[in-house]
Amino acid sequence: MILLLTKLKNSEKSGEKLLIKLNNEGDYILINYILDTDHLSLIQRNNQEGKNILKKLMTLEHPQIAVTIITYEEQVRGRLLFITKAKTIEQQLLGYQGLQKLLTNYQSLFY
Repeated sequence: MILLLTKLKNSEKSGEKLLIKLNNEGDYILINYILDTDHLSLIQRNNQEGKNILKKLMTLEHPQIAVTIITYEEQVRGRLLFITKAKTIEQQLLGYQGLQKLLTNYQSLFY
């Protein structure tokens, strides 16, 4: 399971793990790993470094992985900057395709 963290005020540390309150019914989830933007980008590029990260995560028993809303924002800003700097229609198209791919990627991770 990968969880998108939007706020941490309903959380508390438990050793090296993070306990996140999911709702008002008292449901919590224990997060083992929070992927930062660099790690998630490597995974999304599907290069050898990204594959190595996934391989490591696959060796873990029931890993609870999270990505912060900050990572999402950083990636969206990067895509929008690429579109803004585009000098040709082809570059704009490439930028919009990247933005759409990013959205699709997050949808597949979290739904």
